[in-house]
Amino acid sequence: MGTNATAAPASWPMAADPVIAYAEWRMSSASVRAAYRQWSNAPKTDAHLAYAVYTAALDREDAAARVYSLLSKRATGISPAAWWLGRQLPDSV
Repeated sequence: MGTNATAAPASWPMAADPVIAYAEWRMSSASVRAAYRQWSNAPKTDAHLAYAVYTAALDREDAAARVYSLLSKRATGISPAAWWLGRQLPDSV
């Protein structure tokens, strides 16, 4: 994933509403849990495929979390750059 603090991952559709983004993140989180269960219960012959599904679910959840975080920070007035640095920058910067 890129380190551009002002944009969500290019492959993720930008939701206009933080509430929608939150719902997307929660659904992708549920997918991670389901994929993990499948991987942990997979027979050894299928474990590598189940692991690939699990890591893909993690990537989707990460992207959804980034979109939700970006939109929620914008909704609260914190600039994406300040969020990226982990603190609110003074207006004079």
